[in-house]
Amino acid sequence: MSFLREQSFTEKREQWSPEKEAIARKAASMVEEGDIVGLTGGTTTYLIAKELKLHRGITVVTNAVNIAMELADSEGVQVVLTGGVVRKNSYELCGPLAEKIVESLNIGKMFMGIDGITAEQGVTTYSELEAHIARLMLQRSLQTYAVFDHTKVGKASLFGIAPLSAPRGCITDRRPEAAFADLLQQQGLELHLAELTAVPGNEGPA
Repeated sequence: MSFLREQSFTEKREQWSPEKEAIARKAASMVEEGDIVGLTGGTTTYLIAKELKLHRGITVVTNAVNIAMELADSEGVQVVLTGGVVRKNSYELCGPLAEKIVESLNIGKMFMGIDGITAEQGVTTYSELEAHIARLMLQRSLQTYAVFDHTKVGKASLFGIAPLSAPRGCITDRRPEAAFADLLQQQGLELHLAELTAVPGNEGPA
């Protein structure tokens, strides 16, 4: 297990974009008309928002300003944005105001961006405030899916969001090594693999 430093949204956006785009397409394909969809902040969840722009009859609940702005002109998408204080690295709204609003919401499917996932620490992130708001959104959701590219597996950030057993499932771009995949199955988590076309210099299995 290793630890990662926090990167800005711009830095993250430039890394592994084909993988993240594939994950976003997979997540968006799981959304149906009438769904209330939760999106935490992050580059992968931002790409999910872009994929949801053409959906009809859905509501998106988010604490990320950039995600709300991305969806603001979508005729078929109602957007609910929490209040709160903006974190510049992620554009997420956090703090007591955001928490109070989330506590009154009911979310159907929630896609949770994370910074790391391990057997011991579960799903983690860099910010204590973001960890807390993500935890609240998870608690208010019927189904939560952690969305992450393969570079997050086996790595932990400072603050824990929830144990590995908390989400309903994971959406990622590569099948984890056998031991971790078996652990996900033991914990009862669904594993959804995104379909990824070959990327030059990265022809491994998706």
